[in-house]
Parts: sequence; C-alpha cells; structure tokens
Amino acid sequence: MTDKKTTITKAEFIKSVINIKDLPQDNIPHICVLGKSNVGKSSFINKLCKNNKLARVSKEAGRTKMLNFFLINDGAFYLVDFPGYGYHAGGKNFDAIWASLIEKYFSVSQNIVQVLALVDIRHKPGQNDLDMIQYLYVNQIPFVVLASKADKIAKTKLPICLNMLASCLKIGKDNIIPFSSSNNLNIDKITQYIFQKVYLDI
Repeated sequence: MTDKKTTITKAEFIKSVINIKDLPQDNIPHICVLGKSNVGKSSFINKLCKNNKLARVSKEAGRTKMLNFFLINDGAFYLVDFPGYGYHAGGKNFDAIWASLIEKYFSVSQNIVQVLALVDIRHKPGQNDLDMIQYLYVNQIPFVVLASKADKIAKTKLPICLNMLASCLKIGKDNIIPFSSSNNLNIDKITQYIFQKVYLDI
C-alpha cells in the first residue's frame, strides 16, 4: 500500500461468516471489535466509519451471531464485528457456538492486527469480560480495551471508573481508552490508533 490514509473514507460490508472456511482468503489486516451484547459495538462501528447504517443497531441483545467483515478504504483493513457474548436469547447453545467460532478464528487467522475489546465504563466487568481479556492475554493476541458510554458519567468520575476497570481487568490504565459514540469522545484518537497498528503490520 502506497497511500497511507489515516482517516476512514470508505467502509463497505463484505460478508458474514459462520464457518471458518468462509473467512476472506486475502492478506488484508483484521481489526476485531468484540464485547458483550449491548455494549455498543454496532454504534461504535457506525460512528468510527461515519455511516449510521453500516452495522445493524438493534434494541434486542444478541442479534449479531456471525463474524461480519467490513472493508475499510478499499483494502486498508477489515473491521471484523464479533457476535456479542454473554446473552442466551438466541438459544441455550449460543455461547458455545460463539466460543467455537471465535476460538477457531483466533487459531486460524494470520491477519489479526489488533482486538478492540469493548466494556461498559459504568459497570464492573462481568465474568465473560474477564474471561475474554484473560483469553486474549494468555494467547498473546494484541488488544486494547475501549470503555464505551463515557458520556453517561460525569467527567469528574472518569478517572475513578478507569481505575476500577484497570483493577478488575488487571491491565494498565493506559491500555484503556474511554469513548462515546454519542458525543464522539476519543473517536478520532481510536481511529489514529487503529491506523498506527495497521501500518506497522504492513
């Protein structure tokens, strides 16, 4: 790639994957977006890509049940939207299906550059969040934690909430970026962070 843009100017849905054999067969970097159901993944993707209709936003938790691939800037990277975990409305075996799909993806894909792990800044991480961060850490998968819904708390409480998340997740506070899809807090910072990781991998 010769034109190293650092803004997202184009984003298009490419495919949904429920079987690992259907993963894209190119060498385009993957930026993964994951988190529990209703943490705000779809809203984040839409805000990041400046397209409110790109990722489906649903009031019903657990709607995304496949890996959804969005191609950014005609091939700079894929944004990979993961199924939300920790919700059983899709059936009692949904978490088992999720775990199988995701573990296979992480073990097979050679193009993962960074995982963006979303947690709700207002609450202590649930056990599923703790398990996911531990999984990423143990398997040496590069990740950063994005603390969603930062507009829902007072600015004076932001440091307290970040310290709480860092302590619960057993990571450094510098590895957590608070953001809001409602007021654009740190969306530009996260965009620059993503492109830095992508270009380092190229």
